[in-house]
Amino acid sequence: MRFKVVPPDFLQPELLPCAHLTGPDRYLWKSRIEWDGQFLVAQRVPAESGFFHLLADVPGWGRTLLSTAWLMEREKPYHLQVELARGHLHQLRTQHREWTALGLRPCDETERYSNDAFTALRRAIASAGDDETAGRLALESVVASLHAGVHLVQSYVRQGLPVRLRQQDTTLPWLAMALGRTVPEGKFAESLKDVFHAVQATLCWRDVQPAEDQYQWQCPDAQLHWARAQGVKTLGGPLIAFHDLAVPDWLSLYHGDLNNLRQLLSEFVTQVVSRYRGQVDLWHCAAGINGNTHMDLSEEEHLVLAARAVELAHRLDPETPAIVSFDQPWGEYMAQQEVEPPLYLADMMVRAGVPLSGVGLELNWGFHPGGTLPRDLLALNQLIDRWSLLGLPLYVFLTLPSSTSKDSLATENTKAMLRNAQGTWDEEDQAGLLQQILGLLLTKPVVHGVCWNQLQDNQPHRFPFGGLVDRQGHPKPAWLRFKQLRRKMQKIL
Repeated sequence: MRFKVVPPDFLQPELLPCAHLTGPDRYLWKSRIEWDGQFLVAQRVPAESGFFHLLADVPGWGRTLLSTAWLMEREKPYHLQVELARGHLHQLRTQHREWTALGLRPCDETERYSNDAFTALRRAIASAGDDETAGRLALESVVASLHAGVHLVQSYVRQGLPVRLRQQDTTLPWLAMALGRTVPEGKFAESLKDVFHAVQATLCWRDVQPAEDQYQWQCPDAQLHWARAQGVKTLGGPLIAFHDLAVPDWLSLYHGDLNNLRQLLSEFVTQVVSRYRGQVDLWHCAAGINGNTHMDLSEEEHLVLAARAVELAHRLDPETPAIVSFDQPWGEYMAQQEVEPPLYLADMMVRAGVPLSGVGLELNWGFHPGGTLPRDLLALNQLIDRWSLLGLPLYVFLTLPSSTSKDSLATENTKAMLRNAQGTWDEEDQAGLLQQILGLLLTKPVVHGVCWNQLQDNQPHRFPFGGLVDRQGHPKPAWLRFKQLRRKMQKIL
């Protein structure tokens, strides 16, 4: 596919590594993206029609991943902005029809922005031959579609959340916080209890078994003791996670040795589950099992280890639900490697009879590489709907950045890609985006819980400035948004 970009400065070369092609399931294809200053070329071998996606700074809006409608390959170039406008208006109208068919009453702002988007796109298409005018009008259409989408989602949340919370036959969603290495105490402990329904105790392999013949139980003992004393529900884990902050250093001796790794993992899971049986409300058995080849293992071998952890947890503690979680559920990593989409891997585990009680989605939103590219809320809604086809409860593990500055305590080789309309990003932006994402997630009946991934910025962590507590120990505005949502849920009930 060839795209004409007018004006050329709409395209930012530093964001081109995020551009990609996807198929009908919206999962990424390994492809080649080239830019010569005039034409943008997106090519896949073998040739195939598809969607083209581009991360861009949208005027007056901010940075987001834009998408065309379904396009065929051809010699004649497409106008990039016009196709992006067509794609987003199509996405908006499709979701609008689906929700109104279910009884949603869209607000006036949704209708106004939707009409503005259609009018601007129609004028852009009519400006054929004047590419600069077409580009300007197409961007106006994109902005109007994005605004319409926000208002449409707000209507969905405003009308749907009370219905979901009041239904007697549905499980009320958890708001949870991953404690990391922190043991709650003092005023912080009181605030934590008031804001979150649950906490995730640190039971990862690296922390609990720092040496092959040594176990350290002090931190998880204290965390779980506090949670049970306060009546706060607990997630235990993730027991295994395939990233550097979770894998013990001594395990490097067994890299690539699946049989020994399986035996060592079995011993570890047996020790943990046996010790905390009856003290944990949900076992998070494995995290980030897709999209990487940590410990010199293939993705299929990661699945074998994850399945083993679930089976052991279920056998030793059959009354407690067990889940695994998948990183980058849109499959951003698939642009660089030929692997199966994450949803397919989850489906393989379900079909194989692994005793899963639910599936987690790790949304480290706005980070690249290694995270989830920033999208609009309608794309998030479509993602949740696709994963709901598994027929299992979903748990979302969420991180959002509060700054784009370099973070010396972050261990991942990644940076925040988010920008607001002014070209910056701060703690208030983190809080505002969190409120929008949380509202949508908690309105979906299939979502049984949302867990914030990083507590504090003053401890080593994976993603830059992704905590809810800053370097000085002060809660960020996003903490207050969690508190407000908890109160809103209680008021509705």
